[in-house]
Amino acid sequence: MSGLRTLVLARKVLSAEFFKKWSHEYEKAYNKLEIDQKQIEKLMHELEHGVTFLGITGIEDKLQRDLKTTI
Repeated sequence: MSGLRTLVLARKVLSAEFFKKWSHEYEKAYNKLEIDQKQIEKLMHELEHGVTFLGITGIEDKLQRDLKTTI
């Protein structure tokens, strides 16, 4: 399935307490002088873990010639 544009729609219910803590940690990592990429990856994994997938699509991009070579 190489060369497809994908769209993933997922859902996860978060408590207000979880989101407040997660958001604070994310902003702290993002707003450092040098963005803490490892911390952001850890936080994104924490947020993405346990989601319920609602839909996944993959469409072939036929609108742009030589897209694979451009990318």
